Amino acid sequence: MSVMQDISHDTPIITYCDGETCNLSHDLALFLKDMGFAHVNVLVNGWTLWIENGLPTQEGE
Repeated sequence: MSVMQDISHDTPIITYCDGETCNLSHDLALFLKDMGFAHVNVLVNGWTLWIENGLPTQEGE
């Protein structure tokens, strides 16, 4: 995957979906771990829960 080739395998990565029934974040986390990324975590219940709890966000350009 060319998008991942410049990312160190020690970089922390968080995968997330939105809602309890979405499994894509878990599938992606397993895929990344299989690719050798060491610090992969899943944000359970996703983005909506993050925002509802007033946790920090940052947008790119």
